[in-house]
Amino acid sequence: MRVPFLLCKGGMVMELLNDYYWLLQNIKSYKKMLSQLEADAKKYKQQGLLEKIEELQNLYETKIQESLEKQRKIEEAIERLQGVEKQIILLRYKENKTWEEISYEVNYSYSQVHRIHRKALEKLKEAY
Repeated sequence: MRVPFLLCKGGMVMELLNDYYWLLQNIKSYKKMLSQLEADAKKYKQQGLLEKIEELQNLYETKIQESLEKQRKIEEAIERLQGVEKQIILLRYKENKTWEEISYEVNYSYSQVHRIHRKALEKLKEAY
């Protein structure tokens, strides 16, 4: 099964992977803002701001769902990788690690990590 938005014309796979870390951070932020809105709803109800809060809640819920769908598609693509290729992709794009940190964690040289990374990207591109 192919995931439509991961078609890799013009580096689309790289773009999605680069956005992955921030996508995860945004999901956390949206959930936190939604939780805060729900907590404040009672207080603002008395001031007539409940309608605006409900609009914002709907917006955040929509953003969360859209982000979760993108996350699912990215993770589905990454699951196709095996071993150190998968580990390097996750360390780089999910955990936002530097190349030096990744080299240390996987116990490969900097240049080996880059070669493995390049091969992993090629596999992702070939799959889509």
